[in-house]
Amino acid sequence: SVLQRQPGIATREASNEELSAEFSYVGGTDLKGLNVVLVEDIWTWGRTIPICAQKLMSFGMASVSALVLAKTGG
Repeated sequence: SVLQRQPGIATREASNEELSAEFSYVGGTDLKGLNVVLVEDIWTWGRTIPICAQKLMSFGMASVSALVLAKTGG
């Protein structure tokens, strides 16, 4: 795990800034130039993956891809 979500405001109620602040980097590895895959259980509002991808790219990752197991109509 590279990003860990801290308890906070529910995703649908949080602003993008609040949601971004709930995710923090865990680990001591230099992330520059690495490729990462985000794994999400369900895509509901479509905000979590882009916010996490942007945060990871700010750490210098080469690329961020996403794998979503299910999508709702929300």
